[in-house]
Amino acid sequence: MAQRVPDEYLNVWTSGPVTQYPWHLWTDGSTWQVQEGVDFDATPAMFISAAQTHADLMNLEVKSALVPSTWQVAEGGRIVLFRFYKPEDEDE
Repeated sequence: MAQRVPDEYLNVWTSGPVTQYPWHLWTDGSTWQVQEGVDFDATPAMFISAAQTHADLMNLEVKSALVPSTWQVAEGGRIVLFRFYKPEDEDE
């Protein structure tokens, strides 16, 4: 059955490079871990910038962190942690 969604959703899918990632899944308020070369192909800094761009489009905030390479247990690219949230949720 069709569902009505906020107008901003369409902007996300038609606004250029931010569409290469499943932001619609990642904006659920959970903390996510993604790995360079597995979940994203950009540099970690570019991925974090794309997350910020998406947050701006959706009127959300995003917290992100690049896991220090000395802390990583997985082999491969750098790991980024991030969470999208509504600005008013941070006050609670």
